[in-house]
Amino acid sequence: MNDSRPSDIFNLSTYIDHLLEGKAGELEITALHQAFRNQRSVLGPQNQPCTAQVYQQLGIALHNRGEYDPAAKCFQAALKIWEKLYPKDHADTALTLDSLGMSLALLNDFENAKQNLERALQMRKRVLGVDAPELGASYLHLGVLQRMQGALEDARVSFERALQIFAGSVGKAHVLYSETLVESGLVLQKLGRTDEAGGRFMQALAIDQHRSGENSPEAARDHTRLGELRQATQDYEAAAAHLQKALNIYRTIRPQDHQDVADAARRLGVVVQEMGDLPRARELFEQALGIDERIYGKFHAVTARDANLLGGVLQAAGDLEDARQYFERARKGWENSFGDEHLNTGAALSNLANVCLQQGDYEGARKHFEEALRFDESIFGREHLIVADDAANLGSLLLQMGKPAEAKAYFERAMAIRRAAWGEEDARLALKLAEDPSVLDPTRASMK
Repeated sequence: MNDSRPSDIFNLSTYIDHLLEGKAGELEITALHQAFRNQRSVLGPQNQPCTAQVYQQLGIALHNRGEYDPAAKCFQAALKIWEKLYPKDHADTALTLDSLGMSLALLNDFENAKQNLERALQMRKRVLGVDAPELGASYLHLGVLQRMQGALEDARVSFERALQIFAGSVGKAHVLYSETLVESGLVLQKLGRTDEAGGRFMQALAIDQHRSGENSPEAARDHTRLGELRQATQDYEAAAAHLQKALNIYRTIRPQDHQDVADAARRLGVVVQEMGDLPRARELFEQALGIDERIYGKFHAVTARDANLLGGVLQAAGDLEDARQYFERARKGWENSFGDEHLNTGAALSNLANVCLQQGDYEGARKHFEEALRFDESIFGREHLIVADDAANLGSLLLQMGKPAEAKAYFERAMAIRRAAWGEEDARLALKLAEDPSVLDPTRASMK
């Protein structure tokens, strides 16, 4: 006897809409899965087109929630059905291949992502033609993958092709056109073409404000990109203005404890610290940390990043004991998230050592510098330049502690690594700087 309820099947589209919009709670997600099971029971075999469509929609919803692994599984299930239904090229098959490729890319499975994206692109050419907006989407997504892989020139070409297709099919006021402008701008920025990147971001902002309003998520994204670009060119006032606008938008359109609000506060905090406004930076980092604690808990990689930034601004302000506590907390958060062998742990150890040094706690500083040296040796190998920096830090500390013989051994090790990497002259200059920073800046006190 079939106990499927038509009302559940009817509600399936509503559940998916809520999931796509980020409105679905856990109970509604459970109801969605039950409704899906009921639909499959009513429709019979799984080679039904509507079943594949539900898999596709579920995959999109899960992808948008950042759940890339289950999203990929949904796309794979849909693809299996499409390939049974349509032995030859079909637009539905191409869509699922494209969606699967993007989820795999965000799972860092670049090889399989590329295969699926390129297959979707070629299929769309054959089925839809060379000027179809779906083909533009394929070039857009392939460009994103190429950017993630560091193939910047290939990505730039893919984005230019996508822009050309979108301009002729959906128009320059369409969301796909502005999204591609942003992606293109990111690549141009990485290629050092900052003026062109800024033009792309500004063009995207104008489109998004006209289409979605000044307080839209797209406008916030565009202000963020412009702020980060201006920060990279050290135009901190312009950067702060854009990042403040992004933060204001997210505070207007998002719940108080939303990740977007925390991220925007953190980005702005970094810039205002560069501008020397330490109290404002501290306030912003504390806001970000408070939100992220409520989302992730006290000892998580995200809260560790916040704690590390807060420790840095407190150190700069001379509040060394509090800085030390936040650096220690950052270390625990990274260790809790990644284990004992992660590069951020070495950075946290160095931060702790420097605070101890400022406090006059030479033994504490030595302990943390030695820990950082052992850690970085295990991560990077004994001949890495980061290991040379660790050795030079220990040498400088031991000089201050009145132990020149021990210091000499660490300086010689640092110089040997740097000589191999840089050559004799630069290695000697690095050694002089470690022993006496006034070599380059006479206003700095000697460490001797």
